Amino acid sequence: MPSNNQITGNIGMYYTCFKLSQLGLNVMPTSRNAKGPDVIAYTADRGRFFTFQVKAMSKLANINLGGSLDLPQATWWVVIIGVQGEPKALILTPDEIRASCREYQGKFWAQGRELANAQEVVNNWQRILADEFMGVSHICE
Repeated sequence: MPSNNQITGNIGMYYTCFKLSQLGLNVMPTSRNAKGPDVIAYTADRGRFFTFQVKAMSKLANINLGGSLDLPQATWWVVIIGVQGEPKALILTPDEIRASCREYQGKFWAQGRELANAQEVVNNWQRILADEFMGVSHICE
C-alpha cells in the first residue's frame, strides 16, 4: 500500500480508538488536524476522563515536536509504529515524551528508538488504567 500521511494518521487514530474500546472505555475521535487532543475517552462510570495525542508512522522515526516542549494538552501520548502491517503501540506520558527529546536546529525531536526500547511502554495499554497513573487522568465531577 502506498504511503499517505493522512491515511497513516487515520489508521493510528482508529487503531487507538479500537484498543481503548477494548479496555472498556467510551471513546470519541476528534476532528483531524485540529488543535487539541486526537481522542477523548472516559470510563463507563464516567469517573475518569482521558485525552490522547496520537502519532502514527509506517516505520520507526523521531517525532518532530516543533520549537517548544509545551506539548498539546493530553493525558497520554500513543505512538503507533508500523501502521501498514502489525502495529506496535507506545503508550507514553507527556513527561516520557519530553524526557526523550533532543534539540536540533531549534526544533525538539522525541527520540523514536529511545521510546521504542522502553519495554514497559510497548503495547502496554493497561498502563492507562493502572493505579499508579490514577493522578494522570482527570476525575469527572
